[in-house]
Amino acid sequence: MRIILLFFIVMLCGCTSTFDITKKDIMDKGSYAETGYYRIDFKGHEIIKMPPDAHIVIGTKDQAVGTVGEENKIGQFVVSGLISKEKINLFSQVNGYDYIEKFIIDDKDGHAQPLVRYMIENSCNGQTYEGVSDKHGQTVVMSTEKPCEISISFPDAID
Repeated sequence: MRIILLFFIVMLCGCTSTFDITKKDIMDKGSYAETGYYRIDFKGHEIIKMPPDAHIVIGTKDQAVGTVGEENKIGQFVVSGLISKEKINLFSQVNGYDYIEKFIIDDKDGHAQPLVRYMIENSCNGQTYEGVSDKHGQTVVMSTEKPCEISISFPDAID
């Protein structure tokens, strides 16, 4: 029995998962915006290989940031262990930096508010991004080069 268990463990240790990621994959996850950048999180599975324009997020081994390339291709990722595409977090972000912030817009009862116009501002460089919340009330993800204060305002709000 111990030999079978040892064999099973040895077999699992050498496994990898390979994914060809495209813009459509981000759209299928429901979190796509025309920003030109993406972030991918393999949830504990170390990235072994990634597209040349991507980089590992500071302080992680399982997250990368990169650009959506020509023909809406992102590229191939190889990660340690077995993971399905459904388990991956994949979303668009503004800029290609490591520090991120996003908001969830909800009402006073905590219900998500879709289709709300918003404006996000980066206090470090004054950059703004305008968008509309998705069906889960989520905004686009704003990334910054260093930790910065990110604020949100609502142009259509009635005071």
